[in-house]
Amino acid sequence: MAGKRTFGLNLAGFSPALDTAKLAKTAETHGFEHVWIADENPSPLCRDVIVNMTTVALKTSKIKVGTGICNFYTRHPALLAVFASTLEEMAPGRVAIGLGPGGEMPLKPLGIKMWEKPLATVREGINVMNRVLAGETVDYDGLITAHSLRLSFHPKTKIPVYLAARSPKFMQLVGELADGSLLNTPFHYIETAMSTIREGASKAERSMHELDVGNILPFAVAENDSEAKKKVRHLATFMAAFTSISVHETLGTKIERLTTIQDYLQKGRDVEAMNLMTDEMIDEFSVAGKPYECLERVEQFFKAGVTQMIFVIPDGEKGIISAGKDIISPFKA
Repeated sequence: MAGKRTFGLNLAGFSPALDTAKLAKTAETHGFEHVWIADENPSPLCRDVIVNMTTVALKTSKIKVGTGICNFYTRHPALLAVFASTLEEMAPGRVAIGLGPGGEMPLKPLGIKMWEKPLATVREGINVMNRVLAGETVDYDGLITAHSLRLSFHPKTKIPVYLAARSPKFMQLVGELADGSLLNTPFHYIETAMSTIREGASKAERSMHELDVGNILPFAVAENDSEAKKKVRHLATFMAAFTSISVHETLGTKIERLTTIQDYLQKGRDVEAMNLMTDEMIDEFSVAGKPYECLERVEQFFKAGVTQMIFVIPDGEKGIISAGKDIISPFKA
């Protein structure tokens, strides 16, 4: 898919399902090709991702709908295969599954250890899920277990699997076995990320043309930079805090500052964490500024090899419309 340029919207799923579907419909109307819906269940604010995706699929007509992201500790690959196959019957060609190791929000409330062999778990889970989706009878005993697992129905078209990747090992895994990525990669690390994905693809004798490289970042446009940065500061703080140390070392981030930000967020002291974010850090972990500045930054990501820019938009419908008018329309003109 190298050279392709598409846009996605990442939704947290904090609102009732019909409200989430309304935002997805607005995105579809304004040029977005994908919507990714978070699965942080059972964290306090998140609605169920399956209900959200089903509602979005019913209320839209062409936008592709994906999980952003599920994990194999709380959702067995067989159950994800059942869900994806069922939804595909309602929205053929429009279903994607975004996967990753999960985080504190879905795992901690269930007493699940962070993490038990995350790379191997994701690898095995994708293997089992893809085999079930392909109509095979699966027996597997490892970190993932499946006994005589088979579906009597399965998708008529391949359901693409996207992999969340914040560390080099997961970026390599994207290239090795995923159909696409859901990166959270800052601007000055994107070329390194692309190189790492290529290593994985080369190892598996795959072409980068097979991959849809999605990159998720907070997005806001405004008439002045400070207003735009204010809109994304909270989101950028969380994104920076949960990015791999190795990425921050490449960026030259002061690790003491980063660990203090992480500590504040763990204690619910979000404002203090946000105040430690420098303008340079916000620039790295967002696309925010005047419309022409955001256009330039998105173009730079595309030139580096990203094929799908995925925006997290803090100001709802208004921000989605702005993204469509100021960013997506010029790229499609």
